[in-house]
Amino acid sequence: MDLVKRIAKALLFTILFSYVVVPTLAVIIGSFATKWFRTILPSVFTLKNYIDVFTRRDIFPHLTSSLLIALLSVLFSVFIVLPAIFYLAINPRSKVRYLFEMIVLAPIMIPPLILSIAILTLYAHNPLRDTPFIVVFAHVILSMPYAFRTLRAGTQLIDVKTLIEAARSLGASVLKTLIYVV
Repeated sequence: MDLVKRIAKALLFTILFSYVVVPTLAVIIGSFATKWFRTILPSVFTLKNYIDVFTRRDIFPHLTSSLLIALLSVLFSVFIVLPAIFYLAINPRSKVRYLFEMIVLAPIMIPPLILSIAILTLYAHNPLRDTPFIVVFAHVILSMPYAFRTLRAGTQLIDVKTLIEAARSLGASVLKTLIYVV
């Protein structure tokens, strides 16, 4: 029976690993290919695709705007989630804990297509409709659950309430306590 369990675990691991790794490898191998048709591996490999990406001038404005959108999304997600995280760290038995978690984790539970249609409907007749802010807003909605879970796990590992009380008793302000201590 032990052998059957080990074989089943190895088979399950192999299937899941293949499910994640094979598409990624296909993209990486395809980025080095010029011809890949009806074969397992490409027939011609080249670095031309990478040379084109790094020598074209019209790529950099798009790359910088993507990085700016990513940075703003992360900053806004953390800025929105951080007060809730600190509140939950200070009041671990709060009755609103489940409400916070439901609201913040809702984008994971709602299918992305429905979520994107809802965002488009929300901003259909809004002045922000044709600006990059709608993209930032959509990314904030999608990244907020991950920021919440990561920061929540970090605050659960340490005794935040005791750290805050110790810093406050030594004369630190609330802001300094949150920035420097916690």
